[in-house]
Amino acid sequence: MVPVAAPPSVSGPYQDVPFAAVRKDPVGVPDHYEDIAVVAIPRRGGHAPLVPVRISASGPASGDRTLDSLADGRFWPSAEVPADGQACWLVAELDGPAPVASVRIGLPAQRGFGVPPAPRARLEASNDGVMFRTVVDLPASPSPVRSASFPAVTARYFRLVLEAATPGTIPVTRGIRTPSFPATANSVPAFKVTALQLFSGARITRAEEKTGYAPVPDFYALDGGPSSASDAIQLQDVVDVTRYLRPDGTLDWSPDAGEWTVLRFGYSLTGHLNAPAPVDATGLEVDKLDAGLVTEYFEQYLGFFEDALGTELVGTTGVSALLSDSIESGPQNWTATMRSEFGERRGYDLLPWLPAVTGIIVGDAQQSDAFLWDLRKTISELLAENHYGTIAGIAHGRGMTYYAEALEDHRPQLGDDLEMRSHADVPMGAMWCYEPETGPKATYVADLRGAASVAHIYGKAATGAESMSAYGKPFAYTPRKLKPVVDMEFVLGVNLINIHTSPHQPDAAPKPGITLSPYLGQSFTRNETWAHAAKPWLDYIARCSHLLQQGTHAADIAYFYGEEAPVTGVFGDSSPDIPEGHGFDFINLDGLLNHVTVTTDGCLLTTGGTRYRVLFLGGSSRRMTLAAIRRITELLDGGATVAGWRPERSPSRSDDGTVWATAVESLWNGRPGLLDLAGVPEPAGVAAALARMGVEPDWTAAASEGAKLPVIHRHLDGAELYFVSNQLDRPEKITATFRGEAASAEVWDPVQVSRSAVCMRTEAGRTAVDLHLEAFGSAFILLRPAGAETVHGAASQLDMLEQKVALEGPWEITFDGDNQSPPPLTLSAPALWSGPGADAHGRDVKYFSGTATYRHTFTADPAALGAGRRLVLDLGDVSDLAVVRLNGKEAGTVWTHPFRINITAAVRAGSNDLEIAVTNAWWNRLAGDAAAGDHTRPGAAIFEADADVLPAGIRGPVRLTVQMS
Repeated sequence: MVPVAAPPSVSGPYQDVPFAAVRKDPVGVPDHYEDIAVVAIPRRGGHAPLVPVRISASGPASGDRTLDSLADGRFWPSAEVPADGQACWLVAELDGPAPVASVRIGLPAQRGFGVPPAPRARLEASNDGVMFRTVVDLPASPSPVRSASFPAVTARYFRLVLEAATPGTIPVTRGIRTPSFPATANSVPAFKVTALQLFSGARITRAEEKTGYAPVPDFYALDGGPSSASDAIQLQDVVDVTRYLRPDGTLDWSPDAGEWTVLRFGYSLTGHLNAPAPVDATGLEVDKLDAGLVTEYFEQYLGFFEDALGTELVGTTGVSALLSDSIESGPQNWTATMRSEFGERRGYDLLPWLPAVTGIIVGDAQQSDAFLWDLRKTISELLAENHYGTIAGIAHGRGMTYYAEALEDHRPQLGDDLEMRSHADVPMGAMWCYEPETGPKATYVADLRGAASVAHIYGKAATGAESMSAYGKPFAYTPRKLKPVVDMEFVLGVNLINIHTSPHQPDAAPKPGITLSPYLGQSFTRNETWAHAAKPWLDYIARCSHLLQQGTHAADIAYFYGEEAPVTGVFGDSSPDIPEGHGFDFINLDGLLNHVTVTTDGCLLTTGGTRYRVLFLGGSSRRMTLAAIRRITELLDGGATVAGWRPERSPSRSDDGTVWATAVESLWNGRPGLLDLAGVPEPAGVAAALARMGVEPDWTAAASEGAKLPVIHRHLDGAELYFVSNQLDRPEKITATFRGEAASAEVWDPVQVSRSAVCMRTEAGRTAVDLHLEAFGSAFILLRPAGAETVHGAASQLDMLEQKVALEGPWEITFDGDNQSPPPLTLSAPALWSGPGADAHGRDVKYFSGTATYRHTFTADPAALGAGRRLVLDLGDVSDLAVVRLNGKEAGTVWTHPFRINITAAVRAGSNDLEIAVTNAWWNRLAGDAAAGDHTRPGAAIFEADADVLPAGIRGPVRLTVQMS
């Protein structure tokens, strides 16, 4: 009997690395350990790390670890090597030249927002310890351990070079104190190193990430390692000796002849804590791969509400919905039932493949990678089914609605984001505020389109979004700034807005009140300066949402993104190359298998009613499972059109190679409907497929150079509805064309709440419409076929004649608010009270936030009030929104371009008293408090004393416009 040490019981991200090494631990995480299996494998010399004579460093090491112990197989604690010039090195000296074919290093790095990026690492070799040559780079990774395999290099000295990585871009606004980010290149005092192991044998390249300890954008990009290796273990050589392990940790097993290595596998806790939360509400994340534990957790969680409110107020009324925010629970790669779940799903036992999770090659590198793909696939499926699916079942059991986001930002952990959200009643994504010049980040575009794709494929009535999330500009956002953001959400398929964030406000809290974080989130509460005038903005959102919930999504392309990564991973940095004018949805394998049929005219039809002309095989689909190959074959045989490149191999070990090759040959051997894109560059793939099919764009838009005019199309019963958004702060004159010849065209203005017939032309199967969009403007275009009801007697956008008359002074401005409000002003013409060039009115005016009322008396010519005429008040430009009253009657609210309002019903011949109550954001007042050193008001403490003020007031010119039709 020999003792077999148990793996570490430490709760943390990898082996003995504690959770506190990568994240703050405010509560103290308990340790836990359970055995999985014990296996024996024939001993190979290359499996054990070489033992250096010594390990030295570029500077004196500190910490709880000696340098020479870094090769002993532990990954904690660390030796800290000072960063001299933001770099350091460690040299492992062997007792003579020796071949080295792989390396493993320990570099635990903090995780979370704003932490320093993980360092770059490079292994070098030298025969004399002076002249070094590069052997391999070890890219930055969230994994606390990195490994690489390479063609054997013989040398005596191996140097690990560490360099501080360039930090990612963090949004910073002048004058705002965002958190203290240590992510600058000159802020790394020392590098923490926990392991430096050299191996003479080849190992699985980046086995840690492939095993699920940390995500990477593309696992296929990690291919590497020899196709065969002398140190590889063959499957039949792996012996299960679990039953011989005694309770005291000794192994009562008599091996066959030869030397053997015994590997004891177990699992411990990741240590990840729920956050953000108060300390007394902080604890371990539930095991999201175990449906029973998820059920137990949520039954207890909802039980708290039921105990407090009664069961009648948890369900269809009262607390009526559950929402899963973007998952941030960190990597997880095991659960108690993993072996049985894996066997049922993948069709083979994972136990003899377990050596691969340690980096030992089983079979060959490609076979080991295929097993690890199967492991990650199983993890992803369990997450979708046992976490999201279980929550959905619990919610539905109470009559509740389930909203769910998924990964949101690139690939924070394993999971298929479409499959995760498929269980929700309302699939959701997220969109953060952005500057119009740069547009939204690609990962949020992919996230929202992915959420909409789930709705369109699985038949969900609504697509939700964590909407208008903001960072670094506290209390600066108003409807005019938010409109292009929410419009972008609409054109990406969102039709149910969830504002982030709207916290409840205690009466005792000074305004602007309590926030999620002073610099994070949309502070949409009753304490907003413009809350009293928010109704038209919310009506706009509701109006657009309602229209975009009608009918079905119209698209040409079902974009199969493959079976390796989620859409936010595949398209986290750039969007797919879809030609302008064609709608599309992402689709995953589950969607293809269970939610798509082929119509008699060869279109793909989803459960949600969306029809596609072509299935495009993009993303990571150069590798494809047998299940996908067979389903695509079935769709082709049903009359569908499929375009793509011939798959190279299956990523899964579950697929028999011979059967897979036969299926691919059958599929790719001139089968009708298949458009083989061999020789076509990937970026041109979709365009090439559409060109071969003769599919013209669904819409085109001829406008000024650089215009940004995204469109979404909904197919209604007897009509086609398009929504177009102008994403730039400039007006656009557009000639839009649409597929098909319509009998009539109408423009629906969701801001002015108007419908009007427009000039249209039909030619060669297309309908052309001339449009004018205001800066950040939007419009619905409704095309009706012959015989449908049309709008009569309405003037088109181009049929209106106008006369404009400037309203000249004097104008009086009074400031509403508390006892710090400035005294009234008198101006010769309306102007900004704050902002660039508006400092002449004194400090109190400059820093005023709230509502200022512009008052003016004008005379209306009776001739302007005749039949067929209407009087429109044009404010030019306003920061940020205005309520207009004329002769004591409220005429309406303007909050976005064109800042015009119809006052015909309120105007009278002769003298008229005009009041324009303009409201700006909280920003200026908070900046003023900071400039005065007053940080008592919530939010003021994060402003610097030199923070700029934002424009506030009426820019003008203010004019009366007489419109005659």
